[in-house]
Amino acid sequence: MSEDGIKEKAKAAGLDVRRVKMEGSCYEVYAVDAKGKKVETLFNPETGAAVGNESE
Repeated sequence: MSEDGIKEKAKAAGLDVRRVKMEGSCYEVYAVDAKGKKVETLFNPETGAAVGNESE
């Protein structure tokens, strides 16, 4: 998937995307969730599936 495709997936999941970057074999999406918390979600670049996340 393209970076724009990953952004759309993240937005559909309710995230306000701030930055996307490729890290290793996954896309890292830095965003703010619906509760205003900063989150970092990892996405598989082939399927677009979320594979993990971290939050503050």
